Amino acid sequence: MREIQYKPSDDFKCLQLPWNPYEWQFGIRGARGTEFEGGIYHGRLLFPEEYPWKAPSFMFLTENGRFKTQTKIRLNWQSSWRVRDALLALVDEMDTYPDGELGSIKYSKGKRRALAMKSREAAPKYGTSERQKLIDEIHQNLLREAPVPVPQLQQTRNTSLARRCQS
Repeated sequence: MREIQYKPSDDFKCLQLPWNPYEWQFGIRGARGTEFEGGIYHGRLLFPEEYPWKAPSFMFLTENGRFKTQTKIRLNWQSSWRVRDALLALVDEMDTYPDGELGSIKYSKGKRRALAMKSREAAPKYGTSERQKLIDEIHQNLLREAPVPVPQLQQTRNTSLARRCQS
């Protein structure tokens, strides 16, 4: 956690739960130049007692079109990684198309784009009021610290897709 406090990133924000040292809330930005650009994606980071030798699990709370929500995701873990490395790897992994990976889904680029736009509107609702305060703080921080304009969808059939995703 110290590393993240001293070397903050515009690409993510995470906060440890004060009542559980093995769980953090995180928010990541969608990678620039992808259909996720401008999106804000929230999730939980769950550390095993054997960390860093055993991989943490990630669970998204924001619908994103790449990973199922509230489903554990594991990255190809390297014990030399820090939380920063894992979160940046997760951002990179979002822009891939899954091949039957556990916890993955395969939405079109247009639908992923629409979900990126929708993700900026509000933080997901999850858990206790204390947890929700952390989620909201992360969301506001990511919007305020380095706002990234979300490129609009082309005025084609993707626009109607964006409307369907918002309803």
